[in-house]
Amino acid sequence: MLLLAGHILTWPTAIAGPLAIFLGAAVIGYRRALIPAVAPLGDTSERLATLVLVGLGLMGFVLVTEQYANHVGRTIAANDAATLRSQPEILLHSTKKLDIAGGGVSLSYDPSPDQYFHYRYRGLRELIPTHGLHILAPADWGRTSWTVFTIRESASTRIDIINAPPP
Repeated sequence: MLLLAGHILTWPTAIAGPLAIFLGAAVIGYRRALIPAVAPLGDTSERLATLVLVGLGLMGFVLVTEQYANHVGRTIAANDAATLRSQPEILLHSTKKLDIAGGGVSLSYDPSPDQYFHYRYRGLRELIPTHGLHILAPADWGRTSWTVFTIRESASTRIDIINAPPP
């Protein structure tokens, strides 16, 4: 429980409102279960109050879950961005100009007719290694932007992996 409490305390303050709604509905529901209802159980206002209470509890639970998932996703992205510079550099060769830009990305063009790949992009890192599809990010990903690029393996592209310089 201490680990869970420590993790909850690191959540952003945006969770306070949804958590208050959820806990408030739970406390009111618990209190209503302990104290017998004044009105008969079949009364319309009693059923409406129960429906509103369940709706508030469900809404609070969904909002708390959404805030938690948002927090975890941003934490993972920040950790990936922090370690991205230590990943090997990707040199992307292409037969045509691609719409790739970002912090640390450079483009060189070789117009000579004996070159099949005229465009070369440096300063990219592979964010998620997959087979047949490369998800690339600029070397400064997370500092300047959160843009990623997906490149499918094809005859018009070639990817070289270059050892990363020591940090």
